[in-house]
Amino acid sequence: METPVPVPSPVTSEPQDPSWWRLGTIPFIVLILAAAGLDLAWPSTFDGGIGMGIGCALWCAALILLRRDFSKGETWFLAALALISLLALGVSGSPINWALAFILPLILVLSPRQAEAPQGKFRSWWGYWFARRKTAAQGRWAWLRQILPMLITIFVGVALFIVFLIIFASGNPVVLLVWETICAWWNALVEWLELDWDFVGHVCLWVFAFFFFGLYTFARPVEPKPLPSVPAEVKPGRSLLPHLPLASLIGINMAFLVATGTDIAYLWFGRVPEGISQTAYLHDGAESIIWAAALASLILITLFRPTGSARQGIATRVAGYLLVLQAFLLAVSVYVRLYHQIDDYGFTTRRIQAAEALLLGLDGLVILVCYMACSGSFWKYTRICLGSMLLLFISFGICPPAELAGNLNLRYAGSHPQWKFALSDFKPGCFAVEDNLAFALYVHESLPLSNDFFANRLETAAQEVERRATRDGWCHWNLSLKRDIPAAEKILGHPITVKTVEPTH
Repeated sequence: METPVPVPSPVTSEPQDPSWWRLGTIPFIVLILAAAGLDLAWPSTFDGGIGMGIGCALWCAALILLRRDFSKGETWFLAALALISLLALGVSGSPINWALAFILPLILVLSPRQAEAPQGKFRSWWGYWFARRKTAAQGRWAWLRQILPMLITIFVGVALFIVFLIIFASGNPVVLLVWETICAWWNALVEWLELDWDFVGHVCLWVFAFFFFGLYTFARPVEPKPLPSVPAEVKPGRSLLPHLPLASLIGINMAFLVATGTDIAYLWFGRVPEGISQTAYLHDGAESIIWAAALASLILITLFRPTGSARQGIATRVAGYLLVLQAFLLAVSVYVRLYHQIDDYGFTTRRIQAAEALLLGLDGLVILVCYMACSGSFWKYTRICLGSMLLLFISFGICPPAELAGNLNLRYAGSHPQWKFALSDFKPGCFAVEDNLAFALYVHESLPLSNDFFANRLETAAQEVERRATRDGWCHWNLSLKRDIPAAEKILGHPITVKTVEPTH
């Protein structure tokens, strides 16, 4: 009897659903979030507004909801990015934050991760909606998966019908009469529905969002996953100078102690030693502190590496933490110097930027303490430090330095009569009339003589505020525009009617 030859099972070429997505009804929700997000965030102008902020937040939310391959840190990063973008565009309308809300998630998707490479053929975002045939016939919500291909099919059929009907109507008066009748019916329908080209533009944006969001849905590049192995205890290497770390930290601490002690004794309490210029001591010296703190941080990173001996000794660890504490106290001294500069001369863009840069440095000190106290790798804490600094940096866009400086000058000018502002303050790198119209008007009114050129700049900026307030709806509304409207009304000499609702479609 002949033995039957086993027949191999047929290999299906049906692509599998991406394993890095959440499936079920999630893609349908993501499709709506992405389309609505891009529609709101699409800039008719780059003035920003609460609508653009909501759109950026919805775009990030769609990405978080769909993808399963983000770590907890990456998920929190995207959530913080969404919140910061919403606040920045709703308060100041920062175009930089708008761009980063779309660029940073794409960079994150393109960054590699350690995982097993996806096997087989997977669907793309577009293939998931258009190429599902066998699997689409199964499931409770199978009929929903056919809606989008069916709508596109109907759209193509109607478009071809119109194109050929126009061709025939160009040479046949009877067909032309039919075409004119169809056009009359269509115009009546559009008028009844109150549709206009703005509505068509929104529909086109929803279609474009469907295709554009596909760039954010590809599989991330993967790095080879290391083979599991028994973790070996990390032991410090032998050194010819075993006491060098402790001696180095003691020497640096002593130098820092001189600077910290004198600042606490004199600078913090506003007492200047005899023979020292008060202006030089209270205002200068910040740059030397920044360079010293940066160099000390590099030394601490080197000494407290996982294989370094500084982690093993109690004395070296205490000396390291003491050095970080003194760096923090010197950062406070820098803020005290900034306070004296501002108290004497007022807020400027550079002083606000210096304060923000110092915040980034303090964030780095916090991560440095975590690196010294824990046993994680250097690159792990480098990524955490860069991510937290990046979020802190883009949060400065909620109220940009020039706008914040102008607001603070307006608020505290009455209690600081020694502050003197001039038209020379409004130059590149300092203030701009468009950044804070209310502050620019205050400076112009405080001058003994009027300046026609500066008055023309004020009028041009006021006209731009009026254009935005009367043309744009709530989507492009932000707090900066609300603040500038009273100043614009004063400059133009007439009230501005604010448009706060979208036209009915």
